[in-house]
Amino acid sequence: MLKQSFRTWFKNIKTTQAGTNLCRAVAHTIYKLPPYTKMHISEFQQLISEKYKKRDLQRGVPATFMWFIEEVGELATALASNNDKNKQEEFADVFAWLCTLANISGVDIEKACKKYTSNKVKGFKPK
Repeated sequence: MLKQSFRTWFKNIKTTQAGTNLCRAVAHTIYKLPPYTKMHISEFQQLISEKYKKRDLQRGVPATFMWFIEEVGELATALASNNDKNKQEEFADVFAWLCTLANISGVDIEKACKKYTSNKVKGFKPK
């Protein structure tokens, strides 16, 4: 009964970002979910924005891009190794910095990715 009531409440409140975040926190507590949650790209981008956007805007796009490139270099090094944990960390860092760049540039990455999910991309770039 409690789980059913929670599902109904969850459906009603999750229409706002704050409601969604609250629901995740409650769901983790009630259902003892793992410490991570699957989320949409836009939700992750919003999370990064909430944590870092003020500082990122002060840094500006050129300096932020340089941080992003540094992380790409670290990913390149990780890919050349056999350390799966380090690869995972560096992919996360690159994605977080990509979201930061998108945030301070006014780009919604999830919307931008629709280019690849809408059958508009045809063919490939030659080598």
